[in-house]
Amino acid sequence: MNDCQQSYDFSTYFTANIFQYVVPFEKQYLARIIQMSQSHLDIFNPGTDVVSLPSFKQFLSLPAEIRVSIWTWSLRHQRIIKIFLRSHASFCVNRTRKGIHSPSLKPGEDDPPYYPVVDGRQLLSKLLRVNAESRQVALSFHRVHLPCWLTVGESKHRLTPWTSGTVHYNPEYDFFHIKQDTKAIIDFVCDLKTKYDPRNIGLRNLALGRDQLGGRPTGLDAIGPSEITSAKVRTFKEIISELNEIWLVSIQECTRQMIGDETGWPTIHKRFLDRSFPIHATPHSFDRIGPDPRTIENYLSHLHVHDPKRLYDSWLQVLERIGVKPCEERYRLLLAFRPGHNICKLRDAEDWLQREESRWTAKPDSRRPSYEQEIESVAASETPEIRDEDLSKAVRPAFGFWLFPVDAFSDENKSAEPQDTSDSFDVRKHRPELVLLRLNGGETDRNVSEEVEAHHSIAFEPRLRGLPMRKKITSNVGRIKRLHPSYTTEDVSQES
Repeated sequence: MNDCQQSYDFSTYFTANIFQYVVPFEKQYLARIIQMSQSHLDIFNPGTDVVSLPSFKQFLSLPAEIRVSIWTWSLRHQRIIKIFLRSHASFCVNRTRKGIHSPSLKPGEDDPPYYPVVDGRQLLSKLLRVNAESRQVALSFHRVHLPCWLTVGESKHRLTPWTSGTVHYNPEYDFFHIKQDTKAIIDFVCDLKTKYDPRNIGLRNLALGRDQLGGRPTGLDAIGPSEITSAKVRTFKEIISELNEIWLVSIQECTRQMIGDETGWPTIHKRFLDRSFPIHATPHSFDRIGPDPRTIENYLSHLHVHDPKRLYDSWLQVLERIGVKPCEERYRLLLAFRPGHNICKLRDAEDWLQREESRWTAKPDSRRPSYEQEIESVAASETPEIRDEDLSKAVRPAFGFWLFPVDAFSDENKSAEPQDTSDSFDVRKHRPELVLLRLNGGETDRNVSEEVEAHHSIAFEPRLRGLPMRKKITSNVGRIKRLHPSYTTEDVSQES
C-alpha cells in the first residue's frame, strides 16, 4: 500500500468511526428532541448527557494536515467572555488583601487606565495542554492574547482574588461582555485593535449591560467629549461601525417566579412560574439554535421584563454622540433570569432546578407575620390557575439566554396591565432566538483520557518539529500531570 493510499484509509476510518461521536450540533439537538424525557425538570440543553468517547489511538498516524484540521474544527464555537475593567484603586485594594504592597502612582501619568479582570473558569482551551501541535493551533485560532487578571468566578467586587494571566480569543467568534468601574472602555476597545490583534481588528462582537448603558457615572453613555482624545474617538467610531453584532444585556432578577394579582390581594405575595425564561449560567461557550423551538407562545403573550427598552435608547444616544448611524439588524436584546447561584456545570443546574421546584411547591414559611400567612395560606403551585397544570407538557428549562430584536419591546406591544416592578409585553410576533450554554464543559474540562496523554509522543511532520515542546511534569508517584496552558506560574495556580 502506498503512502497516499494509507493516508486516505486513515482519513476514511477517522470519518467513519470518530465523526459519528463528534456530532455536529444540529444532529445532536435532533437526537435530544427524539430521546427527551417527559419530566418537566429535564434540562433542554443538548449534550447534558455526558458520555465517554471511545479511544482512537490511530490519531497519531494521521497526516499533520488532518490533525490540524481536527484541532481547528473543535475550536470553532462561540463564547461570551465577561471582562471587568477595574480601576487602579480596585487593583491596590486587591493586592493589599493578598498581602502585596502596591506602590503609589501618579494618576494620569504612570498608572494604567484600566485593569482587565476576567472569570477564568473553563475559559482556557484544553488544547493548550494536550501537546505542542494542538497548543500552536489553539494559540493561532485564538490569535488575540490579552494580558489580564483572572478570577475564580465573576469579579462582582474588587476583593475577589486576582491572578495574572492571559486571555486568548478570536474576534470573529467571541463576544466581549464589558463591564467597568472606571471610564476606560474606549481606551480598552482601541487597545484591542491597535496593540493586541495582529490583524488590527480587535473586536467584532460586543455585549453591553446596564453598567455601561444605564446612566451610571462610569458608563459609556456618561463619557464626555473632553475625557477622550479625538484620535481615539475616531478609532472607536471605526470599530463600532464595523461590529458584526451588539448584544444589549438585560439579566432579570424576578422573571421566572413572578408576583401576580389574580386573588385581588396585594401583588407582593402571589406568584406565577414562567418556565420558558432561560436561566443565566457561567459557562462561556454557547450554541445558537435559531428561534426557540419550545412551546412558549403562552408565555410570550405576557412576558414580564423590567425596563428593556432603556438599554437600546441609551445605545442610540452613544451612537449619536460619536456620529455612527444605527443599524437595527445588528442589535439584539439579551434576556436571561439571574438564578442567585453560580451555575458552572450540569450538576449545579440540576440542583438549582430542584431548589426552585421546592420553593414553588412549598407551603408558606411559618416564620412570616400572621397577616402574610392569611394572604398566602397555600403553596403557590396549589392555586387554581396552576394546580391542574399538565407537567408532561410543561416547557423544559433552558440554561442560556434569549435574543430579541430591539423593536420587540416597543410601546405598541406593551400590555394594558403594567406590573409593579416590570412591564408586560406581548412578543409573540417576535419569537426570540434561543442560545444554549454548554453545561457539560464543567464535567469534562479536567478529564484527560489515556489517548490524550499518549498524544504527547506524536511524531511531528518536518514543518512542525520546530515548535517548542514543554517538558512533562512528573509527580512523586510517577504519574504524568496535565500540562497547563499558562505562561506564568500564577496562571498555573489559577487554573488548578
